[in-house]
Amino acid sequence: MLLNFIIIFVIFKILLYLSYLKYCYICL
Repeated sequence: MLLNFIIIFVIFKILLYLSYLKYCYICL
């Protein structure tokens, strides 16, 4: 259960980071 939560959290952070990079790239 805890492992599942950690995996979901990590995936969420990665997606957030990728979307942030994409946003910065569009801004530039």
